[in-house]
Amino acid sequence: MNNDKITNKVIEWLQEDEDTNISDLNSETDTESEHSNHDTESEQSGNSDSDNTHTPASNNLLNTPCYVGKDGTKWLMHKPQTTKTARQNIITKLPGVKGAAKNSKTILDCWKIFFPDNIIIYIVECTNQQLNLIRSNYTRGERDCPPTNFEDILAFFGLLYLAGVKKAQHLNTDELWSTDGTAPEFFSATMSKRRFHTLVQAIRFDDRNSRLERKKTDNLAPIRYIFDQFLKSCIESYTISEYATIDEMLEAFRGRTFYTSNMEIYTPQGKPRCTYCPIRKNRFTQYQCSLCSKPICKEHTASTNLICLICNNPQDSDD
Repeated sequence: MNNDKITNKVIEWLQEDEDTNISDLNSETDTESEHSNHDTESEQSGNSDSDNTHTPASNNLLNTPCYVGKDGTKWLMHKPQTTKTARQNIITKLPGVKGAAKNSKTILDCWKIFFPDNIIIYIVECTNQQLNLIRSNYTRGERDCPPTNFEDILAFFGLLYLAGVKKAQHLNTDELWSTDGTAPEFFSATMSKRRFHTLVQAIRFDDRNSRLERKKTDNLAPIRYIFDQFLKSCIESYTISEYATIDEMLEAFRGRTFYTSNMEIYTPQGKPRCTYCPIRKNRFTQYQCSLCSKPICKEHTASTNLICLICNNPQDSDD
């Protein structure tokens, strides 16, 4: 009996608090009803003509019953009504794997999605151009520096992957091809150390005959074709979701090209470096010599007419 009395008493207190909170909330909003009701009707009439706007939540919650905490926080008694999703937030494509990539079941099949046979054949052709150029440096010519082929390049890429898997990318190749039993056998079983060194030196990803012409307008000419094909394969094989995050990373690189992780590469074409300043100064400039058109900084300008020191004293260049 005592428990039933206590329970009934608690329920009466909760009902009294609920009625008090609702009445307090209504009394606070009565003074603003004339303005708020007028604003609400005008906003709703204006929002009905637009698909990408929402009715303000504060207008809908004014007359909604709620609990008020000790700190003034208002908790709704009922689930709020859902509003219409903005047009720019509507997902029209399902995220995930798409296209031919759905049929890829093995690791090799997935790899071929991004590096198909036509890309490997193109790398073979470009690498053979460089091998033909350096073959004269070998004593026995083609016997020591034979042309490469499709299987040879795949084996070369496989060794690079395995070196990374085994955390051996910073080891000397003498250790990887060691014959004392401490080196992994798959390196020496795949190709000789001399052949590996030759491919590292000769691997190329573009046609060297047209490289100079392409570099006039594209600083990434040596890898542009392979890079664009890789991006195309990524776009055709996967659709990101609405929760994707774009981030950036820095890669160790000795050249003058800037990398970003959004799969695009930017080069400082707007402000080239001074021709005569050492690389350690890393000095960009927007000026160029009026005679030879080389980029120069003010330190290496001979006069106010922006003429470099070499053009100003041609005898120095002849010496």
